[in-house]
Amino acid sequence: MNEYSVAMLALEVKPRDAKESAEVLRKQGIVPAVYYGPKEETTPISINAQKLEHLWKEAGETTIITLKGSGEDKDTLIHDAQFHPVTGKLLHVDFYVLEKGKKVKIKVPLEFTGVAPAEKSGNIVVKALYEIEIEVAPQELPHNLPVDISSLVNAGDHIVAK
Repeated sequence: MNEYSVAMLALEVKPRDAKESAEVLRKQGIVPAVYYGPKEETTPISINAQKLEHLWKEAGETTIITLKGSGEDKDTLIHDAQFHPVTGKLLHVDFYVLEKGKKVKIKVPLEFTGVAPAEKSGNIVVKALYEIEIEVAPQELPHNLPVDISSLVNAGDHIVAK
């Protein structure tokens, strides 16, 4: 285990017919979804809406989610999520199946910690990025990357990612 918190969650899914009406499924409390990957065909699945929304709040896009119930268990990441523009409810989710032994490129949120002494002097700290793309083995995937801004003492100080 490394210095980052690596989380893995499981989610029960059911295979579904791609011709099923998404609207009918949603009225039944089910979110239509798909999983796919470099060695996986696009496969339609359905997921309990409440469980998926709870998982989304907990996991976001940087936590490995094991899909169970669709034959062989699949380790995935949420690749895309569509939300209703008014209610904010999940409408559809795409899961990307991870390849064992392969690194993945993913955008990870930055978590700013500490207080910049420059702010206490009346300066404004400008945060140009809120996420950064990294390439990492899935088992080492951090939920976020901490950035300590307490080293920003003077106007013009900056932090560089390498």
